[in-house]
Amino acid sequence: MAAQQPTPSPSPAGVEILPVPPDDPALRLRFVRFPWQVYQNDPLWTPPLLRSRLKTLDPARGTFFRHGEAALFLARRGEQDVGTIAAWINHRANRYRGETVAGFGFFEVLEDYPAAEALLSAACRWARARGMTLLRGPLYFSTEDSPGALVEGQNWPPVLLVGHT
Repeated sequence: MAAQQPTPSPSPAGVEILPVPPDDPALRLRFVRFPWQVYQNDPLWTPPLLRSRLKTLDPARGTFFRHGEAALFLARRGEQDVGTIAAWINHRANRYRGETVAGFGFFEVLEDYPAAEALLSAACRWARARGMTLLRGPLYFSTEDSPGALVEGQNWPPVLLVGHT
C-alpha cells in the first residue's frame, strides 16, 4: 500500500512546502536526488553516495536517529521541486550541553529566494514547535560533516568535508 501523500503547506510567492514522511521512500528519494538538479551543470560538484545518503536520512537505519529526530521538507513551485531542507535535534548533545538547539542542513535550493525563505521558515517552525530556541546551520547531522555554505570560490575544486551548497 502506498504511503498517504502529505499535505503541502502553501507559502507566499507560490511555493509549497511538502513534509517528507519517514514512511514514504519515494518522496525521500526525491529529496535525496534533488541536488543533482541544482548542480547538474557544475563540473566541480562531487555528488554524495546515494545509498549512503538514503541510509543517513532513514529513521530506521540512520545512526543519528538513535539519539535525535529530524524532519525533511521539499519545496516545490507548481509541479517542480525547487529546494530541500532538513531540520533536526540532537537530544544527546542538548542534554550534555544544557541547550535547546536544533540544526538545519541538506539545504539545497534553485535560484529562488522565496523558496529558500519558505524552507528556512519551515525548519524554524518545526524546531520552535519542539521547544528549541536556536537553529544552527547549515550542517548535516553533526558539525564534522560538511558544515557551511559555499558563498564564493565556486571556481575552485571542492575540499574534503566542506559544504558545496
